[in-house]
Amino acid sequence: MAPLLKKALPRVYDEVAAHLVKHEPELLTQLDALSIVGRCNCGSAGCVQPHFSSPRQVHSVKGSPPVYYDVDDSHIMMGISNTHGLVTLEIIEDYADGYVQQKLEEFGFPRTVCDDE
Repeated sequence: MAPLLKKALPRVYDEVAAHLVKHEPELLTQLDALSIVGRCNCGSAGCVQPHFSSPRQVHSVKGSPPVYYDVDDSHIMMGISNTHGLVTLEIIEDYADGYVQQKLEEFGFPRTVCDDE
């Protein structure tokens, strides 16, 4: 079973939850439904982007993709659909201590290494 964001990356969950409580509390329950189902395989050394699954997952709403918003002053963005609510998160870069990379590996999502490294 795919791990929930709240369990796999609690630091990321807490940052996004704090933002939602202040700005969009109606989306907070949707955050609890996000689970990690994979990881970007671009091979870039700094990429820590998980792939999320949600009951509200949508890549296009009537031809328009979700709109992305910064989570306060962090390195995280939320993808929000005007009809489906919170649909995904983008983690632009890891924390300085490598937290996301470490936790993704702990939960069975290793980084794909590019041949150039």
